[in-house]
Amino acid sequence: MSAHTLPLAATAAPAARRPRVGAGGFTWVTAAGLSAALLAAAVAGRDSTILLVAGATIVGATVFALRPALGIALFLLVRPSLDLWADRTVAHVGSHGVNAAAITGVLLIALAGSYIAERWREARAAPSFMPFALFALVAGLSIGVAPSKSFGATEWLRLMTMVVLYGAAYAAARAERRPGRFAAVVLASAVVPVAVGVYQTAHGTGRLIASFGRATGTFLHPDPYGLFLAIVICFLAPFAVSKTFRWRVAVWVAVPLVIVALVGSYTRTAWIGAIFGLLVLGAVRYRPLLFLVPVVAVGLSVAVPSTSQRFADVSRGPISDTRPGNSFRARVDLWKQNLPKVKRNPVIGQGFGAITKDEGVHVHSDYVRSIVETGVLGFGLYVWLLVSAVLGAIRARRRAVAAGDEMGVLVSLGALAASGLFMIMSGDSNLMTQVAVAAPLWGFMAAAHAVATDTPEPRKVG
Repeated sequence: MSAHTLPLAATAAPAARRPRVGAGGFTWVTAAGLSAALLAAAVAGRDSTILLVAGATIVGATVFALRPALGIALFLLVRPSLDLWADRTVAHVGSHGVNAAAITGVLLIALAGSYIAERWREARAAPSFMPFALFALVAGLSIGVAPSKSFGATEWLRLMTMVVLYGAAYAAARAERRPGRFAAVVLASAVVPVAVGVYQTAHGTGRLIASFGRATGTFLHPDPYGLFLAIVICFLAPFAVSKTFRWRVAVWVAVPLVIVALVGSYTRTAWIGAIFGLLVLGAVRYRPLLFLVPVVAVGLSVAVPSTSQRFADVSRGPISDTRPGNSFRARVDLWKQNLPKVKRNPVIGQGFGAITKDEGVHVHSDYVRSIVETGVLGFGLYVWLLVSAVLGAIRARRRAVAAGDEMGVLVSLGALAASGLFMIMSGDSNLMTQVAVAAPLWGFMAAAHAVATDTPEPRKVG
């Protein structure tokens, strides 16, 4: 038979093989080890609570091993609501009680860490993974000089939760080739927190702070709740204004509810951050937002006068030598008090978690925290991390446009707005180890960074 008469199957180019979406042997061994250890502890201690935890672990670990993307999605879906049970001890490690959020975080570190080891080539290609991993390394080394090794280790585990979440989510999104699903899960995770916040705002059942009844949603404090909502609004905005997104009506129903909850949180940083993120979207693609956002902001300040009052105390002077008069001045005083500590150990810092342990309060600035606790090296890595998130979103948008991937464009735009907002909010907030706020952001960011990664960079014309 001549070459001209070969069957089509013999001459056609082989079809591209779909990447493996399940986990490998290392993750399966980790899942089996975790399940067996918890089951043995429950049987040995005859503890029914640990037995339930072991059962849930077996199910969750099996799901993760079979489909890592699904396991990560489940974590992203439930994490913003887990702090509802923050005061309920599920198990004890020595003399320390741990809650559901802590157990879930440790399991994610073990399973997602194993998955990253298997998919190292994909994970390290993520735009923010190397600065994230290097910052975590420096933070971990700094624990050696921290005033409390146990507290520093706890904070470091929270940081590692975000590192492995981002890396594993990026690798899984690459394998699945459907990063939009992770974005959808992050948005779905806001349903319960928003519903609770809207109820608290409507019924005045939030937390009273400085004469303001502030909604907390499923969070422990209104500040992280407001920051979470600001991030969600930036994620939602591109889908709301897109003319091609088929679920646009559902998004338009959700947006007012998120705004109500955000206003009800009375979190000034979140309000400013949300406005900044939306203006970024306006400058990049949706020009009408440059007009609509200020109009809506002014309208809300008129319709809800207490929002203007929330800014009134910023100009209030100190009440006494020990009482600054308003929360912003209190934060500035904390920054002035802690920044000189950099001179004591400028290379590796005072140790991760040192400020909170020494002062008894959070410093309310991730930039101040990073340079004081992890030194100049850690500060540089943290800034690199935030910049890489922005640049990764910009690159993802370019590639999505080149590939004609409208969903990729929307996800990358949401990530671009949220990453810019995150840089602003990090200036006077504690987000570095705030898992309930940062985990959704880095999960969504991983999905955006994975958009159209196999599409060549668009070439400049002319």
